[in-house]
Amino acid sequence: LSNAYAHWNNIAIENTSLIMQEYAPNAELTWIGGPLQGNYTGIQQINSTWTRFTNLYEYVVWYAEQPPAVSVSGTSATVSAQLPFIVFPFNTTANPTPHAVLLNVNDTLQYTFSSGSWMIVHETWQVAPAPISSAAPGYSTPQFS
Repeated sequence: LSNAYAHWNNIAIENTSLIMQEYAPNAELTWIGGPLQGNYTGIQQINSTWTRFTNLYEYVVWYAEQPPAVSVSGTSATVSAQLPFIVFPFNTTANPTPHAVLLNVNDTLQYTFSSGSWMIVHETWQVAPAPISSAAPGYSTPQFS
């Protein structure tokens, strides 16, 4: 569970170097929903995907409303969680005054224990964007700059 929390924290601080240290060399990332949808295999493709994610957002925060589900069997483990990520996009020519967005994420991390550490071998990141007011009723959509 501590590895999963570290993973989500590394995503929030947008540190691809730390994120990539968590994956096994032949890991797979399945991204469902949003502009990064696809299947990515291996460190290079996964790194490219997380780099694209960090290039979209200037600021990222996450929280858990319920504890993640954890199962461990021998040298395999699975952690699943529903995680709201609040993201603040970078200003772009196409979107000069971006608004904060809520990304409702269902994340399932599959780990294997190898060489003394737990490594992600498969991650399914299912994301559904929503207005931030859906997580914070009464919160008006601000301009972020």
